[in-house]
Amino acid sequence: MNKPKLCFSLSKESIQFFITEDMKSWLEESMSSAVVEVKGGMSIRKAAKKYSVPKSSLADRVTGKVAEGARWGRRPAFSFNDEKQLIEVSDKRAEMGIGFTKKTFFSFCWRISQSKRNNIQTWIAF
Repeated sequence: MNKPKLCFSLSKESIQFFITEDMKSWLEESMSSAVVEVKGGMSIRKAAKKYSVPKSSLADRVTGKVAEGARWGRRPAFSFNDEKQLIEVSDKRAEMGIGFTKKTFFSFCWRISQSKRNNIQTWIAF
């Protein structure tokens, strides 16, 4: 299971500390097993209790509202290798003394994500 996290809320008057857990507190294997059980005839309520998964999440997967194996959040704009090469480009620019500001770096990334990106080498020469 996920570990609790110490979080805080900052306002003009005070700082409030609280402990929270990530919303997803179940394992993907448990959800997959529960889906199989429901498709085999078990009720959603019983399978959710047996595998300790939320009923609503299980129902979403059984009905097809959420694809099996779906992940939280948006898909990344860049692959891991693309991000690695972005870091290398940034390092090379820094060595030459022409680093990025936050704004220009995000602009650079935006242009790359909007281009067709047929070949990663075409945008490394920026």
